[in-house]
Amino acid sequence: MCNNNNNNSLPATLCYGNAYVPNQTFKNIFSPAEGLSNGTMFPELVIPYYPNQSLAEMNYLRDYNERGCR
Repeated sequence: MCNNNNNNSLPATLCYGNAYVPNQTFKNIFSPAEGLSNGTMFPELVIPYYPNQSLAEMNYLRDYNERGCR
């Protein structure tokens, strides 16, 4: 098990198959129209989309796996 996390809000020993989510504090919220447009009511969760970002990641993973790297 890998537990190299410096976040003190998580338990000292983590168990496999359990999700641990630290408390999140949101400062602002979008209006309903902005929330629908952005896919979230919370500005902190907005992640900009860059064209072909997923394609570049898929190509990287394909090339990485073809070389037999682990």
